[in-house]
Amino acid sequence: MNNHKRIILVLIILIVAVVLTKFIFSKLVDKKLEENINEQVGKVTGRPIIEISDPNEFLIHVPHDTVVKKIKWLDIQRADLSNNDSLLSLSKTDGSCLNFKEGDYDFWIDLIKAIPNDIQTNEKLNSFRKDFFQNLSCCKICGKIAVKDSSCLSCSLDTYEKYYRNFSEVYKKGDTKIESETEYIKNNQLFWFTTFEKDGRIDFHYHDVLYNDCNDWTPLVTNAEVINEKTKFN
Repeated sequence: MNNHKRIILVLIILIVAVVLTKFIFSKLVDKKLEENINEQVGKVTGRPIIEISDPNEFLIHVPHDTVVKKIKWLDIQRADLSNNDSLLSLSKTDGSCLNFKEGDYDFWIDLIKAIPNDIQTNEKLNSFRKDFFQNLSCCKICGKIAVKDSSCLSCSLDTYEKYYRNFSEVYKKGDTKIESETEYIKNNQLFWFTTFEKDGRIDFHYHDVLYNDCNDWTPLVTNAEVINEKTKFN
């Protein structure tokens, strides 16, 4: 075998070795991430809640724990999605890693949308965000462009169409009358906007860090109606 053929053979062996090493390493990383997230979630009863009300950080509320964990995006240098688009791994500047598994955290999808554009991300995460968050529609309840698959990502309430599909057959068999679309929207607005009261006024057009306002949207309930609804719970 001449030197030229030897060099080609060595290069082929090296390429195969690199590919195999990357594949094995990727599997080991995914397995380790899975173990970490299971360990984290296993320490609490109930799902932690992710809150995003500031573009510079996010909060994690742990059930039955008075401590609210605050994570600043400045401390995150990389975000990766793995395990069939169900495991989000945030690598911190100090070398540690935060892992979030879909289904173990409420508002997990919001965390993915909140990742700033200047943070390095893998191709899986880029593709997921591009596909998932395109073609969102207006929520008639909260007034945000955030409806995906008949549920709102902002207020977490179902569209009237989904509500009707889910319950119309049940109501037809009983004596209960199914709500009209107007009744459904108003009742849910009374529930939703009670949390946006300040000095006797309701902020119907509250700022959502993640989702934009719908064009020409107006609530079906008044400020007085929401205030009155709120007094029922006080």
